[in-house]
Amino acid sequence: MKQPIPWVPSFRIQPKRELHVSSGWVGIPPILPALLHDFGVGRTLALEFGVETGYSSVALAEHFRRVIGVDTFTGLGHDADPGFYEKVRESVQDSGNLTLVQANWQDFAKEVFPLQLNLIVTQPDLIHVDIDHSYDATVEALEWAVQHAPVVLCHDTLSFSDIPSAAGIRAAGDVAEDNGLWYYNFEESHGLGILSRKGIRA
Repeated sequence: MKQPIPWVPSFRIQPKRELHVSSGWVGIPPILPALLHDFGVGRTLALEFGVETGYSSVALAEHFRRVIGVDTFTGLGHDADPGFYEKVRESVQDSGNLTLVQANWQDFAKEVFPLQLNLIVTQPDLIHVDIDHSYDATVEALEWAVQHAPVVLCHDTLSFSDIPSAAGIRAAGDVAEDNGLWYYNFEESHGLGILSRKGIRA
C-alpha cells in the first residue's frame, strides 16, 4: 500500500451555501478552493458516488459548472424512509447545476454515464467516492474513477476502523500504488484521500 502524503490546505474560504444536515463532510467545503487550486482541477464537471444527505454535492456544486450525484438513497438507516430521495432532492434544488441520479454507481457507469457523456461532451474533472466503506467495494469504485478523472477524492479514509473489512486509508493507497498515482490525505473531517495523476502544482 502506498502511504499518503499529508495535505494541508494553504487557505480556507467559507462556502456561500451550506446545507444544515448531518454529514461526515462537515469541515471540507472551506478547503475545496485550495484543493482544486493545488491539484489544478478543471471546473466543468464533478461526479459523485455517494450523496446521502446532499451536503457534499451542494459543496461541490459551488465550484463546478455541473455536478452529477449518484446514490441509491437507501441503506445507512434510510431503508425505512421511502421518501428519503425526495427529501434530499428538495433540499438541494436551489443548486441549479446539480443533478441527482437514483441508482447504484455500477449501473450508472455502465448505462447512464455513456449517455450523459454524449450530452455533455466531456470527462469528469473530479470524482468523489463515498460509498459502502468495505475495502472491496471502495477499491472497485476507485479503480473505475481513476480511469475516468484526473483527480479522485475518497472520503472516510480515517473512519470505520472498527469494521474488519473497512477500506480506511488502505483502499485508496492500494489503488494509487496499482495505478502509479500521487496519493495525498487531508487528515480532518474523517479523512479525505486525494488520488491525482499529477502532484501538487507549484
